[in-house]
Amino acid sequence: TAVHGTYLSALGIDVGASIRWQGSDAGERWASVLGRLREHGVPTDYRDPDVVATRIERILARRPRLALNPDDRPRVRSWLGEARARVSRSAEQLLAEVRDGLGRA
Repeated sequence: TAVHGTYLSALGIDVGASIRWQGSDAGERWASVLGRLREHGVPTDYRDPDVVATRIERILARRPRLALNPDDRPRVRSWLGEARARVSRSAEQLLAEVRDGLGRA
């Protein structure tokens, strides 16, 4: 779709040289993230609540106070499904508000 092409084109823009980075390795970390995003391509797998729940579980596992308990994953997955439905219902209105706001800026 056009959105996928725009996303991939945006990843091709090298903004790193025009940013004043804080920290000696910040530019390298940015380049690493950008490389991973380019390698992965369009993240269509994030449409699947199971994929997102697994990713959240993996990210939080390294943080003992935030880590999910084994019985939390089904609740997270359920919430993601509900949130997806709410976002889908609200997307057009939200985008219209953003376009309106950008038009005034």
